[in-house]
Amino acid sequence: MVRGRLSRALFASVFAGALLSPSIALAEDGSAEASGSAVAAMLAQKLKIEEQELEKQRHDIEALRLQLRALLAKATQAGRKNAQRSVQARQGQPTSPPASPAPMFVASPQQTNDEAAVTLRTEQLQSEFLNSVRAGQIQTADASALPAQPVGQEPEQPKRLPDAAALPEEANLLTPPGTFIFTPSVEYTRSSTNALIFHGIQIAGAIDFGIVNASNVSDDLATVAADMRVGLLDRLELEVKLPWVAHGDRASNLSPSSPENSTTTLTTNPSGYGLGDVEGSVRYQLNGDVQQDNPIYIVSLRIKSNSGVGPFDVNFDTSGDALTAPTGTGFWGVGPGFVILVPSDPGLLYLNGAYLHSFAHYVGKKIGSDIVGNVQPGDSIQLGLGFSLAVNSKFSFSLGYSHTAILPTTENLSGVPGRSETLQAGQFTLGGSYAVTPEFVVNTQFEFGVTSDAPNMDVTFRVPMSLGTL
Repeated sequence: MVRGRLSRALFASVFAGALLSPSIALAEDGSAEASGSAVAAMLAQKLKIEEQELEKQRHDIEALRLQLRALLAKATQAGRKNAQRSVQARQGQPTSPPASPAPMFVASPQQTNDEAAVTLRTEQLQSEFLNSVRAGQIQTADASALPAQPVGQEPEQPKRLPDAAALPEEANLLTPPGTFIFTPSVEYTRSSTNALIFHGIQIAGAIDFGIVNASNVSDDLATVAADMRVGLLDRLELEVKLPWVAHGDRASNLSPSSPENSTTTLTTNPSGYGLGDVEGSVRYQLNGDVQQDNPIYIVSLRIKSNSGVGPFDVNFDTSGDALTAPTGTGFWGVGPGFVILVPSDPGLLYLNGAYLHSFAHYVGKKIGSDIVGNVQPGDSIQLGLGFSLAVNSKFSFSLGYSHTAILPTTENLSGVPGRSETLQAGQFTLGGSYAVTPEFVVNTQFEFGVTSDAPNMDVTFRVPMSLGTL
């Protein structure tokens, strides 16, 4: 009987799942969807009440089972005692008085009928549901009262910063803490200038009497660099850049000579290659917890060495013309910088600036007929602004403008001080970034000079590669 009651209780639980399955199947029929769901919810509530009653009865049955086990144990113990007394009687030993028989457990009529009641109630619920569905007489609430849109507020999606991979190298985000990024790069810079120098007099702005010298100077510079960045802390980054430079110059000077109406062209073509100026920088983000719409403030300190061959360290001929080309500036430099990034999804605005102070150096070398003494290179001030826009999850591009002012350089030639003019170099920048994989990104940047002192063009290819965490 106990096993039968437990089987019926288990059947009622399984039947509750069977009652829900037809309602789900009926939900595919447009008009019966809301009705079937409501009836299923009503019957599920009824079955829940029935299951609670069955659970209570199961506890009662379990209690009866425990009582039955106790009675069986007592009966077994009494049987052992009776057998012991029988043995003692055969052996003539005194026996203890017989124990009173243990009362037998008799189930009440109510408990006896529980099993039949559960079975009958389950069959009634099944019959009522099936008859209601077949007759189409299910009474439910008006379906129009149900909300047409999801109820409640959609969970807020995690915010992230827009893609900044296409930004110029000096205006990018920090490296995540503990992450090591290796960036090989190739850069090509082309500069050329044409000069027409007139020695004589000019009448009425149209008639020239004198000598005209024409010159053309072109400069080609190729740099292969290995850039290594590591995120030391949550807002601190360390960067080291090792460049290898190949430099070639070409200068042509066209001037009149005798006999009359003849010209002389003098061409020099110095070249050089080797290690450039090694650089190191430290960057720190001022604000820590940055949300999607809040600006990001980054400050930096840059140190530039004189590891490359400077312009006064190359070989010269007796007339003072360079025989080889420099691969570095020849002077140490240090200066601060800043970057302000303003997220504007799906774009990112940036403003960056830097100041580089170059330290004076005494050359003490005779070049041509002059002895070069103390040289103080001009400091440089750079400002840039632009934006980056993410087209999709893999490709982004940037547009911007960068302007650098190089202050005058002072030098002493054979005891005579000299001073150059301020140079203004303005460039438009265009960058692009494509993520081949999350760890392998290809960046390109083009710079086009818009002032006479700026290089004609500059092209850079970079491939940042994440090498994991420390």
